[in-house]
Amino acid sequence: MRAPSLLLVLATEFYALKNGTFFALDASFSPLLGVCDSLSAIQLLLNKEETCYRVEGALVEDLRWLLASSSSLSTRFVPHTANGVADCFK
Repeated sequence: MRAPSLLLVLATEFYALKNGTFFALDASFSPLLGVCDSLSAIQLLLNKEETCYRVEGALVEDLRWLLASSSSLSTRFVPHTANGVADCFK
């Protein structure tokens, strides 16, 4: 699936996480672990006390809601250097 071309890099990370999560939930995959190589994206998602007023705020709030509503869903930061398998698909 292509992301809208006008999205910022961080918004694209959130867009991919959101769509991948909806796909996995719809396919009844469980438990789910969302992995992201953007530390700032994970920090925004996990900082639930603050409302996100960034451009990506709506995507952040959607993902926070998904994380809160499913006990079988979690997300984690994994450095880009650990993405050897994903890098083979480029």
